Amino acid sequence: MSQDTELIKKQVQHYEHILNHTTQLIRQMDELTQRLQSNEADYRSLVAYYGSEVYRQGMELSETTNALQDINCGVLSEHAVFNLMIEYRELSIKLLQTATTMLQDE
Repeated sequence: MSQDTELIKKQVQHYEHILNHTTQLIRQMDELTQRLQSNEADYRSLVAYYGSEVYRQGMELSETTNALQDINCGVLSEHAVFNLMIEYRELSIKLLQTATTMLQDE
């Protein structure tokens, strides 16, 4: 094989790898996006709960009694839902930036 043929072969292999890897990433991202969209109502419900009187009652009950000691109460921690809301916002911004870059590159 000539040097040109060898170079072309390496380029084809390189770009074949990029094609396969990017295809896999796009499919994974599509699946995750669908899962996130399917979870949107639950997330909004959690955020509404976090700001509700029912949430405050749960926090008070957790802090003043042992009534909730037999269940997981991470949702009542001061930071769990708030930190999730920050992560959600940061991810949303990152997704918008990624989408903008992807569309600009077309």
